[in-house]
Amino acid sequence: MPDYAQARTNMVDCQIHTNGVIDPRILDAFETVPRERYVPAALKNVAYLDEDIVLPNGRILLEPQIHARMLQVVKPHNDDVALIVGDGCGYASAIMAKLVTTVLSLSDKPEILEKASIVSTEQGLCN
Repeated sequence: MPDYAQARTNMVDCQIHTNGVIDPRILDAFETVPRERYVPAALKNVAYLDEDIVLPNGRILLEPQIHARMLQVVKPHNDDVALIVGDGCGYASAIMAKLVTTVLSLSDKPEILEKASIVSTEQGLCN
């Protein structure tokens, strides 16, 4: 069984932090949200690669360092409300939930929202 916690640490240390992301809140979000829980089972072993992952629904899960750099530019605050449109697997919403007070996620695929809601609730993300 892969050590996903170690994979998350490696992702933050070797992909995200080394590419200029220094915001401790963003680093913590990426270190604590289990990316492998949001991708289909067949993609769990590649969840932490430093490249985009094409999801079965045709959407793309951005490579971690690009996602983190985008968030650092946006500078989300604790009291912000975020709108995520077309989140391919719920991971972007889960990361944002660690950074803002409320996240609204829209998708044309209800099964994505349902799975993401279950996984996020299991992780204690309820905003």
